[in-house]
Amino acid sequence: ALRIKYNSSKALDDWAVLPALYMEAGKNYRITIDAKNTSGYTERFEIKYGTAPTAAAMTETAIAATDVTNSDYTPYEGIVSPASTGKYYIGIHAISDADTYYLWVDNVSVEAGTSAIGPEAVTNLTAKTDPSGALNAVLNFTAPTKDMNGGDLTAIEKVEIKRGQTLVHTIENPAVG
Repeated sequence: ALRIKYNSSKALDDWAVLPALYMEAGKNYRITIDAKNTSGYTERFEIKYGTAPTAAAMTETAIAATDVTNSDYTPYEGIVSPASTGKYYIGIHAISDADTYYLWVDNVSVEAGTSAIGPEAVTNLTAKTDPSGALNAVLNFTAPTKDMNGGDLTAIEKVEIKRGQTLVHTIENPAVG
């Protein structure tokens, strides 16, 4: 894990920059990290990205400034959407207030890019829990009919159902609408 230590007199402004990743314009790349604090101190971070491994080049935001209030690792995720094809650097920016304690970061991952023009979200989502108290539920929803740009969908490759970051079930080739 990466541990970033506090400064007793000023707020953090510390960076951990990942090695260069080749990314394509028009694709979205999901970044996930686990973060925690120490002993109840609120910590803060953001995830930025840019075309050089410098603080000044980190001009785009994947995860906006986020308070970390848990002392157990908690997953956070964001999207990197490069404007042009090429090498990009992703920076974890520690921005906790002065005199906190430690920000911990672990399990950083960047998923392969997917088309930025994916389907809209499902609608009319309902969940009916198991009356016996078992840890399961029946989900009902309407699959999208439009893509994120408002165009009509002709097919949907899959719908993934997740519990947090854990994939629970995949519906292959659901009907549009």
